[in-house]
Amino acid sequence: MKQISAALLLETPEGYLFCHPTSRKFELGTYDLPKGKIEEGESPDEAMKRELKEETGLDFDNQIFPFATEYKDYGIQEYNKQKNIHLFYAKLPYSIPLTSLICTSTFTDTYGKEVPEHNGFIYSNSFDPLFPNLKKMLENVRWLKD
Repeated sequence: MKQISAALLLETPEGYLFCHPTSRKFELGTYDLPKGKIEEGESPDEAMKRELKEETGLDFDNQIFPFATEYKDYGIQEYNKQKNIHLFYAKLPYSIPLTSLICTSTFTDTYGKEVPEHNGFIYSNSFDPLFPNLKKMLENVRWLKD
C-alpha cells in the first residue's frame, strides 16, 4: 500500500510558494511543496496544516484560511510508485514575505548535525522549479487544465 502525504499548493500574486530541500543544489527541478506524511490518527487536513507550520512557519487557520479567496481539497493524486499526495490548494490576495518563512522540521545530515529540512523558499508562476514527479502530478490535476 502506498504512503500518503498531504500538501498545500499556495498561490499568491507573486506565484506559487515552493520550498527548497536542504539536501539539494539550488536549481530547477529541486523544489518541493510544503508536504509530508499523514500520521496515524491524523486527517489529511490536519497533516497539511502541521506540515505547513513545520516547513514554513505559517499557521493555516490564522494566516491562510481566513484570507483565502479560494480553497479547495483536490483529494489524492498519483505521485510516484511509493507515494500519493492528498492535495490542498489555497489562493491569497497578498504575498507573504519569503524572509518571514522558517522551517523547523529537521533531519540529521551525514555529519550527524541537525539541519532544517528546507533552506529556502521561492515564488514561481510555473511548476518548472519543482521535482519532476511533482510537476507532472500538478500538470495533470484537472483544475489546472480548465
